[in-house]
This record gives sequence, structure tokens and C-alpha cells, in this order.
Amino acid sequence: ATPKPVAWNEARFQKLVDGARNVKDPPGATMTIVEFADFECPNCRVAYSAFLKTLKEDPTVKFIFRHYPLRSIHENAEAAAIAME
Repeated sequence: ATPKPVAWNEARFQKLVDGARNVKDPPGATMTIVEFADFECPNCRVAYSAFLKTLKEDPTVKFIFRHYPLRSIHENAEAAAIAME
């Protein structure tokens, strides 16, 4: 079954931002990127590399990293997230 799309609004987005501990938050940020990633995921690594390039090119971007360990396919992802914290 195809999942239903999520209706995004300011309140829902704010829940992702509030309480985040891994944040790059420059003064006057014009854009916010929230990445959910698994340290063992090769696709997450590619995405993170792209985000780093964006952050270097535009220092006004706010970046929030949220752990999302895919336990069912990456047996060490949760331990890596805990170690990172």
C-alpha cells in the first residue's frame, strides 16, 4: 500500500526543529534543512555530502541532523547513533 502524503505546516515543521541537538544555526538563516539519517546507509552518506556542499556554498543555511537508524537492515546503526550523541 502506498503511504498517504504528509500535510506539512509550520507547527509540524517546528516539532522537527524544537529540541534538536545537532544543529548548525547561523544568524539570519534563510533556509533550514532537516536531515534524517542512518550512519550505515550509503544513500544517507551521499545526501549528507550534498548537504555539506550546500552549507559550504551558502553559510546562511540552518542545518539540523536527526538520527534515524534503520534497525531492520543496519545492525549497527542504532549503536552508531548512540555513540555519536
